[in-house]
Amino acid sequence: MSASETIGAIAVASGYADSPVAKAIYDIVGSPSALAAPATSISTPDAALNGVVNTFGLAGSYIFCYGTTSTALTACTSRTPLSASTAPVNVSAKLTDLKAKTTYYFQVIVTTAGGTSDGDVLHFITD
Repeated sequence: MSASETIGAIAVASGYADSPVAKAIYDIVGSPSALAAPATSISTPDAALNGVVNTFGLAGSYIFCYGTTSTALTACTSRTPLSASTAPVNVSAKLTDLKAKTTYYFQVIVTTAGGTSDGDVLHFITD
């Protein structure tokens, strides 16, 4: 979530006139959110990875990282840009050249000026 706030301050001291009000506008930028969704169209050698991301009004990008163990998601898709949006956005990426009868783990990762968020790790098994 992001917002703009105006902060004002003055200096006050006994025996002196108050200073003029100094104002500044600060942009408060929150972290994006990422949620992995079940993989679809699974058939060796292809699968579609899915997720839902929210950039909370900031432009950003997302990737999917995947691998054959849940702790080593070493392969990643190309970074895909996201327009600024305040609503959740469905995202996906197609994988090819997958091995038959193999369990793959994946997660979606979204990045904005507010930070980076990793979705939960999900898995699927190829035919």
